[in-house]
Amino acid sequence: NDALVAQIGLSNGSNVLQNGATNNSNVSQVGNTNIADMDQFGDVNVGKIDQSGSTHLATQTQTGISNFAHVIQANANNSSTQVQEGNSNRAIAYQNKNDNGNTAPGEFNVATQTQIGDSNYSIVTQGPYSNGSDNLASLRQEGDRNNQNAYQDWEYSSTSIQSQVGDDNQSYTQQNAGGVNVADISQVGDSNISNTRQSYAHENTALVIQDGGANDSNIYQEDGDYNFAKNTQTGDLNFSTVYQTGDLHSSIVNQNGSSNISNVTQSN
Repeated sequence: NDALVAQIGLSNGSNVLQNGATNNSNVSQVGNTNIADMDQFGDVNVGKIDQSGSTHLATQTQTGISNFAHVIQANANNSSTQVQEGNSNRAIAYQNKNDNGNTAPGEFNVATQTQIGDSNYSIVTQGPYSNGSDNLASLRQEGDRNNQNAYQDWEYSSTSIQSQVGDDNQSYTQQNAGGVNVADISQVGDSNISNTRQSYAHENTALVIQDGGANDSNIYQEDGDYNFAKNTQTGDLNFSTVYQTGDLHSSIVNQNGSSNISNVTQSN
């Protein structure tokens, strides 16, 4: 096992616990009053934490084989917790840094990811290129081969909560260039797909509930304010798309059974 800890600043704290074989931990903290806690149990796990600024908190726990967890946080008061149990899981959280590691301003972001099972992939990016603030993303997956992505950028305040229980589910949420947008997605079963995008909009809400197998939900709310969309699909092989542009639209879709198709388009 290998562990590398580098800290520059005042009152930083780092705790690394590794139990197994061929684990690798890398902690880098620059600033003041940052705390990093990384536990790895199992073999061939890799954990990285890079925090720049002050008063950051990052916690990672991995149990199993060949898991990878990486947190990058910059600027103000970010908090990230990642827990993985099983094998070959991958969790990455960027908060106020872009994919190249360049810093962008933002504050009060919270990202929590929990994966239980094997071969799951989860990524959160919040405010990587502009003024991210008050964002919350909480992703939870149970089962195998699930994939989640929550991308929140240019936000004054965003919320994305995604939960998947089963296997081979996919959920993608993008919220950018707006304020106080909310997306809440829940999928139970196997091979469900959810795509949600809220862009250049304010005070929009998107809710998705899918229970069954191979359901497909798509919600796009763009260039408008105060829109609401809720897709509920129970059964198998259902498909729903909602596209809303403009202001003050509301769409509620409820499909129960199999092989139903719904398309909603509203604009003004």
